[in-house]
Amino acid sequence: MAVHPRFRMFSALVQALVWADVARSHSITEDACAISTPSANLDAGDQHDESMLIQHQGSLGTSAAPDALGLVQESALANRTIHTRGLSFSCTWTPSSCSRTVRGKQVLLLHGFPMWKETWLDLMKELADVGYCAAACDQRGYSPGASPPSQHDYTVKKLMGDVAGFANAFGFRRFHLVAHDIGAVISWLFLGSKRWRRRVVSFTSLAVPHPVAFSDGLFGETADLDQQAASTYFHLFRRPSSASLSNNTLYELLGAPFSPSQTSMTPPGPGWESPEAFQKALWWYNAIIPQWMAQGPLLSVQEIAQLGFQQIAVLLQLLGGSPTPGKAAQNRAESISAPTLFICGNEDHAILCTKPFSRATQHYCKGSYEFLEVTCGHDLQHCHDPDQTGIVYDAILDHIKKHSHWWYARYASRK
Repeated sequence: MAVHPRFRMFSALVQALVWADVARSHSITEDACAISTPSANLDAGDQHDESMLIQHQGSLGTSAAPDALGLVQESALANRTIHTRGLSFSCTWTPSSCSRTVRGKQVLLLHGFPMWKETWLDLMKELADVGYCAAACDQRGYSPGASPPSQHDYTVKKLMGDVAGFANAFGFRRFHLVAHDIGAVISWLFLGSKRWRRRVVSFTSLAVPHPVAFSDGLFGETADLDQQAASTYFHLFRRPSSASLSNNTLYELLGAPFSPSQTSMTPPGPGWESPEAFQKALWWYNAIIPQWMAQGPLLSVQEIAQLGFQQIAVLLQLLGGSPTPGKAAQNRAESISAPTLFICGNEDHAILCTKPFSRATQHYCKGSYEFLEVTCGHDLQHCHDPDQTGIVYDAILDHIKKHSHWWYARYASRK
């Protein structure tokens, strides 16, 4: 279909202005800490995966060889396809450090939007170098074999179940959880669930505060006006067929194989083959907001621009929308018990995590809690200054090591 020349010119302007903020604003710091999931409500796939865990435990070194894709970059990392809950996920793991089961030495890493498992490669190599078995997967809506066609297949329950499925497939009975962006949102949920919380030895959240803290920054008397403006993309992502609106604008900016967002990643992301495929990653936002995280009000283009978010204002002007009131979260996320490290970039334009509402995360962490502020943007795995990236990696490794003693891994989460 032909594109009007004026649209081409305006779209180019939007890409030049918007992609830096929106590519980072892919993080939805959603609400949703604790969803209680009694076993009676589990899908059959959940129960099957858990029953298979004992068979997988301790056998990865010999029976779980990499698939035909072979090595990712070097011998420390290999690709592997796992099958869980009726879906096939593309994963990367560290087979050389997974040859035997060592309690407290397993690490599961969850990527954000619109990123991929490869964002963790550098950290995974560092984990393997010090003896940790690490695994990361392209999640639901990202892995081609795990991208069901219906929006009903992208619920918080199913996304949390995938986390357990990843762990079971790799033989992780208890594990350290490291997550970024929307992957961190699902992790807060996982940690708050009565069904799964005891499986997490320690938690590291990159960029995303506790969902209740974040919700307070978006809606209500303590809401932060800057964060409301920065989170305008929540409204845009949740619209019906959002990936295809205005001549596929969101897809062209964020999801297409050679879009600004995908090419700016380290390493560059593969993207999605079509707006319809990309829509599946956007459905995560529909699953979380406002069920588990507040929806801030939609401000006017003028208000957003006056607050200094010109790029977001241009995007809203292109996609359209009148001011609307916000909504409180329908469910309140619970506090968590696992030792938590929250790392925040003070140059993050999507989640203003140095603000008081974000720092209130400590009130929702009943176990040990640490907050680290670094000079970095939203992609904390790849800061502009390599020294800051080193600080992030060192903090994650120290946090995991601190809570890796076998006794702690076995008993600390029984609270």
